[in-house]
Amino acid sequence: MAKQQGQGEQDRQSIQKRMASQKNQPESRKMTTKIYVKEVRDELEKVNWPSRKTVVNYSAVVLITLVVLISLIFLLNLVFSRAVLFLFG
Repeated sequence: MAKQQGQGEQDRQSIQKRMASQKNQPESRKMTTKIYVKEVRDELEKVNWPSRKTVVNYSAVVLITLVVLISLIFLLNLVFSRAVLFLFG
């Protein structure tokens, strides 16, 4: 926990230094593509990515739920269409 707080403090100091050095630059030069890509990579390295097993499990749950809901909608559509044809057909 202390390590994360220390990292957060370092990030804040780094941002403050960068902002201070950019104050004298024109607005169009403040954020270059190179800096942007580097910062995006740095942030992506901090992400706690799920394991392969977790992703497979979540994907299976989503697919099973999808099949169940599609089946339910299909059956409801079939029942109501036949009921309408029976009543008005």
